[in-house]
Amino acid sequence: MACRKPLLVSNATSLPEIGGDAPLYFDPLEPAAMAAAIGRLEDEPQLPEALAVKSANRLRAFGGPKEMTARYLEVFRTAMDMGRGA
Repeated sequence: MACRKPLLVSNATSLPEIGGDAPLYFDPLEPAAMAAAIGRLEDEPQLPEALAVKSANRLRAFGGPKEMTARYLEVFRTAMDMGRGA
């Protein structure tokens, strides 16, 4: 996302939650689905740039490195407090 490139992403695990509407998704168990997604990038000349713009916009939802660090630190502190019974 940070490189402003189109994303082709597996529709498994938490990747759709992270990617939102920015990537083209494919079933990782279906090689033809992956090939079809790659083919769309070739067949639809406007698609790569549109996906790159969506990726850059989606990335903004997560904030920068300092914001992410602060969020993780908050989660760790909460977990430690819960472990202490606080």
